[in-house]
Amino acid sequence: MESSSPSTSSSPDWKPTISQEEQWTIETQVFHIYRLLYNIPPNSQAAMLELQRDSHMEYLVKGLRHLGPSFSVLDANRPWICYWIFHSIALLGESVDVALEHNAIDFISRCQDRHGGYGGGPGQMPHLATTYAAVNSLITLGGHKSLASINRCKIYSFLKRMKHTSGGFSMHDGGEVDVRACYTAISVASVLNILDEELVQGVGNYIVSCQTYEGGIAGEPGSEAHGGYTFCGLATMILINEVNHLNLASLTDWLVFRQGVEGGFQGRTNKLVDGCYSFWQGGAALLIQRLHAATDSTSSESSDDEDSMAEISSDQEEGQHSDIDDVNPSSTPIKLIKRRSQTKPLFQSQALQQYILLCSQMEGGFRDKPGKNRDHYHTCYCLSGLAVAQYSWSNDTDSAPLPQSLLGPYSNLLEPVNPLHNIVLEQYNEALYCSLRDQVYANQPTSRSKIIRVDDVGMPCHLPTTVGPALSILARFRLRMKKKSDDGARRENEEENLLSLHFSYRRTSCIVASSHRTYSPAPESNRSSSFIKFLNSCVVFFTSVALSVSVFVTDVDTAGAFIVATTRKLQKDELATVRPFQENTPSVVYITNPASRQDAFTLDVLEVPQGSGSGFVWDKKGHVVTNYHVIRGASNFRVTLADQSTYDAIIVGFVQDKDVAVLCIDAPKDKLRPIPVGVSGDLLLGQKVTVEVLPGDHVEKIPIVLQPKADET
Repeated sequence: MESSSPSTSSSPDWKPTISQEEQWTIETQVFHIYRLLYNIPPNSQAAMLELQRDSHMEYLVKGLRHLGPSFSVLDANRPWICYWIFHSIALLGESVDVALEHNAIDFISRCQDRHGGYGGGPGQMPHLATTYAAVNSLITLGGHKSLASINRCKIYSFLKRMKHTSGGFSMHDGGEVDVRACYTAISVASVLNILDEELVQGVGNYIVSCQTYEGGIAGEPGSEAHGGYTFCGLATMILINEVNHLNLASLTDWLVFRQGVEGGFQGRTNKLVDGCYSFWQGGAALLIQRLHAATDSTSSESSDDEDSMAEISSDQEEGQHSDIDDVNPSSTPIKLIKRRSQTKPLFQSQALQQYILLCSQMEGGFRDKPGKNRDHYHTCYCLSGLAVAQYSWSNDTDSAPLPQSLLGPYSNLLEPVNPLHNIVLEQYNEALYCSLRDQVYANQPTSRSKIIRVDDVGMPCHLPTTVGPALSILARFRLRMKKKSDDGARRENEEENLLSLHFSYRRTSCIVASSHRTYSPAPESNRSSSFIKFLNSCVVFFTSVALSVSVFVTDVDTAGAFIVATTRKLQKDELATVRPFQENTPSVVYITNPASRQDAFTLDVLEVPQGSGSGFVWDKKGHVVTNYHVIRGASNFRVTLADQSTYDAIIVGFVQDKDVAVLCIDAPKDKLRPIPVGVSGDLLLGQKVTVEVLPGDHVEKIPIVLQPKADET
């Protein structure tokens, strides 16, 4: 968006609006950053454009472990926080440790309502927005535990309950009806493979009624076009195969003019640039570009599709039909898209990447614009927009970006995303495959439309057929997997083989419906080898039993049985070090100062060790001497004695400039071993002293040469 300066106005009483003043401020800040980039050597430019992966990972993982008190306002949005963080980590190609991953899965599972859907936290009402965030989070985490925790049947019931008479969806029971609700409901149903005509009915008409005179899509009929709602509406129309009902010509016009002079996108007309719209607007532009690519590929292969469908028509039930043409919009809007997009993106991808990397990127995390603070929301959607821009020149989601599409070093390259759901493509395919596998194992025919996968244009392939017969689905699936390149052929074979493991049961095995197990008769040649394996197992078992019994029946000194070698005699200098250590170790204690922290997922208040250090018992009254820096800034203390017994401690006093503090514990006198105390005045200059410290559960000896001061006491 360009704006005129005040000096160009013809009216002497003219005053700029607040939006104009803010726009000039943002342009000044952004162009100053860009001038810095182009005034430095090329090598320095590459460093300035580098994606700070390590800093972002540190910021994201920290958000999973602890959130400050200010995040309490997001108490009803905790699944969203999970999605923003985990999706950002997945885009970076990283992962978290298993314990943290399982903690997140357990927490999100507790947000699942017993009647279906996910709430903003445990015990909260189910909501379409948090259901979308929770499902996307679990898909992003991946794995059996994560995907198996999603109750698809109850989610389907919840989605049906949210269906509104207008054709759209309510966000929750009695909640608002808008395009966002339509998208979250259809997206969840699509990715979980539970989308059917009942859910789709009326959705297209409702979204069409929300398209404005500008071309963009509003949240509800009669409102202003908005970037977020435009993406939601466009993606929903593609998912339900009704995108041809939109005015794609005016939508494209509105969309391309939302990229400002800064390189980023604005959400609405006459608004400021915002980093999060890098995905909302950039993703919508990419979807239109993929629609054009899908039309080209479909028209070039129409004859092959007809032949392939003729071959498998005999396997289909009566009344079933091919819906390949239904995936594509009508011809008139497509001609407009062809004229506008051709082979290039609909937006300046290099300029968008430049804005994200230079103006939104911070030292860990991303922000809205210069002058704003970072947050997990903008981190998620800035990275998503960066991925969209990087892959915008490629029509094939499986291929690497073209050289002209990547700004900065190659290490900036992110994982490709499915632009319809904003899920990393690999995790999306895994989730969709698992949904199909579970339905085939259950052997339960259904009339719901099946979305088998996303093909090379990122669009779903609906199969409005029953799940059985399996071979018919496999044949139709193979039809949609045709590739031109050798690499594509290799992927085709791999995916066909993978699916064959679950479809071939129709001819080679029997299904046990109650347990979903399969039995395949073993070949005759394998029976002898199985008998040999059984004999080997018996030999190993009886040998282990014999060895175990021998330990109890043999008259052997068990203590001496494990002595490998006798300890050598210590030298005098070694004895001088070892003896004080042996005599004084019982006097050394371990000190911790636990602090209260709030768990990032449960928001429960937990006691976490804030710091630790060592000290020693001074007398039988329970006084413990330690350093001041060990207890600094803490209010609660615990002292662990040599026998691992722990006692609460109180502060008796401290001298900060001497770094000395005294604690007191209430412990039995027989457990207290005061350390023998010498007089520093008796020490000679250069005399060797051994310092004993107890960091955690082990002891270290540090020999030092002491240089006492004359006035030290």
